[in-house]
Formats: sequence, C-alpha cells, structure tokens
Amino acid sequence: MDDLFSKHEFGSQKLRLENSHLGGNIPHVLESRLNLLTKTYMSEDLGYNYKVDTISGATYTATGTVEAISNALKKADPSVDFTNLTIPAQNGLEPSYRGGTTIDFDQVGFKALMLKKGQINPIEIPFRDFDKYGIKLTYLNHTNGQLVDIKDRLTLTKDSLGYDTKNGLALRLVHDKTNTVKLVKSIQIFDNTKVQARVEKVQVSEADKEDWKDVEGFNSSLDPKSQQLDFSQKLTISEDISQALKGKAIKFRLVTRREDNQKEKIFNLTSDRDMVWPIFDDSGYYALSIDKGEFTSGNEQFKLDQAGINNFRFAFNGIKSGEFRDAVHEFEKKKYSIAEQTISLDKDYANEDQDTIKAIASKKIDDKLIKAAFPSLMSENGKNLLKSANVVLDESQLVNVVRTAASKQQAKLDVKFEFSDGSIYKFKLPVYFEIKKEKKQLN
Repeated sequence: MDDLFSKHEFGSQKLRLENSHLGGNIPHVLESRLNLLTKTYMSEDLGYNYKVDTISGATYTATGTVEAISNALKKADPSVDFTNLTIPAQNGLEPSYRGGTTIDFDQVGFKALMLKKGQINPIEIPFRDFDKYGIKLTYLNHTNGQLVDIKDRLTLTKDSLGYDTKNGLALRLVHDKTNTVKLVKSIQIFDNTKVQARVEKVQVSEADKEDWKDVEGFNSSLDPKSQQLDFSQKLTISEDISQALKGKAIKFRLVTRREDNQKEKIFNLTSDRDMVWPIFDDSGYYALSIDKGEFTSGNEQFKLDQAGINNFRFAFNGIKSGEFRDAVHEFEKKKYSIAEQTISLDKDYANEDQDTIKAIASKKIDDKLIKAAFPSLMSENGKNLLKSANVVLDESQLVNVVRTAASKQQAKLDVKFEFSDGSIYKFKLPVYFEIKKEKKQLN
C-alpha cells in the first residue's frame, strides 16, 4: 500500500491491511479489504465522491485508482528506474479556487516526488521538468470522462475545461510507460458570477418598528475548504436590549458589505411563526430564512457564501431557558432522563365533574412532583434554575388525563417552565397513574 498510495493507513479510522487479510485461502477477504481501503482513500483522503462497488472493472476507470493497482508491478520493468511516484501534500495548490482563476502550475510550485530504484529519499520533480521523466499532469473532463493534458496554465472556466465548473477540478498525475495514475486531492471551483456579501453583524428590532440594535457574536468566517457559513449561530443580546424587548414581537436582519464596491447590503430575516423575545419553540432557537428575491437586485445577484445559504438558526447566550436546556442536555449525555412520576389516585374519576377532577389534579400533580422528575446530579446552575422556575400546566390536558387514568395509566403532560427573564422551557413529563382499589367490607 505504501508503494501504491505512499501511505498504509486510510481515513479517520486509520484503516490498514492486517495479517488476517493476507493469510488463509480466501482470496475475497483480501480483495474486499483492498476495495474498502481504496474507497476510503478516495472518499476521505482525497475528497472524491464516486460511488464505487468493486475494485475491478470499469467502475474505477474515471478515477485512475485501479490503474495504479493493476499496473504497479510494471515498475519491475528494467527500463523503469523508479519504484514510486507520489504527489506531496504541500504541492502549491489551494483547496478551492474561484471560477475564472488561471492556475500557473510552474509558478505555484507544483511538483511530484519520484523514488528511484535503490534510493531511500525521493527526488523532487518540478512541473516544468515533468516531460523529462515521462510524466504529465492531466485533469478529468467530467463531461466525457477523458483525461486532458495540462501544458502550463489552466483557466477555471466552462469554456476552458469543457464542463461545468461546479464539478470541481480532478487532477491526475500520469506515467504513460507504466500506465500509472496518481490522484490529486479534489479541488473545488466556486461560482464567481454573483457578488459576495460578507456578513458584518446581526441586528434586532421590535417587529412593528425600525429601531435596529446590534446583536453580538455572529461568526462570519467561511470554512476554508467549502467557503460556507455556519448556519447555526450562538448570539448574545445585551441585557438592556433584552429587557427592552422582553415580551415583544421581534425581527432580525443581516448587515453585510459587498466585496466589489464595499457598499452596505441588508438582508431581512423572516420566520414562519411569530417571534416573541425571549420565547423559543421546543428547539431552543429561532429558525430564520432570507427570501430568495433578496439575493437579486436589478441585474445583480448576491451570495453570502459559496453554498448559497439562506437559512439560519439563532440561539442565544444568557437566556435562562437556554441555560436550563444546556443543563438538561448535560445529564442526558450521561444517559439520564426526566423520570416518570407515579401518581396515586384513590379511585376512578371518570364520572366526576370537572371541578372535582381539577381540584384533585392540582393537588396530586404539583410543582414539587414535577421538579422531582429531574435528576439530582444536575449542575448547580441547573438546580438553581429549576428551583426558580414557575410551572405552567395545560389545565384541560390535566383534567383529561386524570379522568381517563383508569383506562390509560401512562401519559405525557405538556409542561412549561417560565423563568424571570421571560424565557420558557417546554418539555413532556411522563406520568403513571396508580388507581387504588376500594376494599370490600366483610359481612
């Protein structure tokens, strides 16, 4: 494997050939392992997304991997004076380029490494000397599957490459005499036809006003390889702004800066439900989107990242319901959960009037019972928040579950914890009703 790929461990799990794969009389064990290692090499180490099912046949033709395997022994030819040909990880190329970029392979310092027979250390071969060693650099035309020779420069446009640039750039190092093909880690080509708008900040306002206030903490950095924004953001609203907005309907917007002329560009964020500060749905965040029409203005088109992101979710620091949710997640990670609570009833209340049932329900299902469902190993902050929370129950649901307790002993109650900052944590409390049977009098 070292001769073929210049490595013997592959992927995040560091897969490799073991002695168990080499021994015995079951050829398909070795074949299967080679297949797995090769697919892992292509998908994880090189970033190719080909669906590969077998190590033999035409499936690998477009990638060149099987050529390297099936023809590796040809290097034993006396006229071939090297035993390995590789491409170093630091080869001068970027992981991604914008469409229209011209890559000068000699100028960026692209090179190959060749291990000569009888030598220990490989020699470096600069791009300009490839012809002297019988090697060439090619790229895969995604339209027809052919390898195209690269002479000096390559412009990343559809006209130049012969295919849509969204497919990226798949480079191959080829040694014709041994029919050896080496793959270069896949390179992404990003759209350059839209104006990039860089996010500077998030702002919030009351829904019926235009009194915009800055929100801190938006991570506007793009992933180095994919050039994508993180759609899940953890933000901070200052205490004075939070108090001013408490209980009010709100809205958000993104303030961005155009890369071409540095002018400000605003994107309004909308939600499919009313947003009241600081009340969230069960997820604990606001789900927001930008109408696609906002990415077009006249003849201009805009983008926030290379993926064309238009959806975000905003969670917030310093929100009591969020802090309590974090405390719940912590004990859930330890395999604990909100415990089922047993409620003892002295009889079947199916035929009782609503006021009687409401009275017994409020007596049996009180704040103490509900809060006791949370494990004692919660963090101190979680315990303090639990103690301070105001419990709110759905009275109609409560009456119904008590009324039907004899026939349906298990139920889940919708519970809300209201905190002092106005935020709410919602959860379902599992309950079990135990009906005590009346003792019959002895005659």
